[in-house]
Amino acid sequence: MVAVVSSSIEIAASPEYVRAKFLEFDQIPKYSPEGFIRWITPDVAKPPIELQPGDTMKAAVGYGEMKVTPRVAENSPAKFAWDGGIAGIFFGFHSWNFNPIEAAGSGRAEATLLVHQEEFSGVFSFLFGKGWIANWLGQAEKTRIGFGTFNRDFKKWVEEK
Repeated sequence: MVAVVSSSIEIAASPEYVRAKFLEFDQIPKYSPEGFIRWITPDVAKPPIELQPGDTMKAAVGYGEMKVTPRVAENSPAKFAWDGGIAGIFFGFHSWNFNPIEAAGSGRAEATLLVHQEEFSGVFSFLFGKGWIANWLGQAEKTRIGFGTFNRDFKKWVEEK
């Protein structure tokens, strides 16, 4: 079973610009100090734009309640993603997709649809699914709200620059 939590937002900037700002991980505590994601730090001594699949990171998520050590899964112009967990038990694939929104007839991106999501798999993924236990616990909804809050903080910061 795979459970997906997703939130998206339109940002008035090109996908290239949005991705470049997203990769400024050191700015997260400034634009989202109380947000779902408090900080992200690469474990390797290279700029975030140079992170490769397999590189590890550290992050504080869940409003700072969880410290995770994910691996970069993708770092491309269209997507940044990490994954981590215990395969078969509880595993997450967390991604940010930078999708172009073209102005009618222009042929170029005038804005970005940022799609922020996580796919949970493993025997405990039902906790983020749609069953009555998941609904009662509310983890999926709390996570979706957290993603939305991060997205709004990020959008405000990007559009102010």
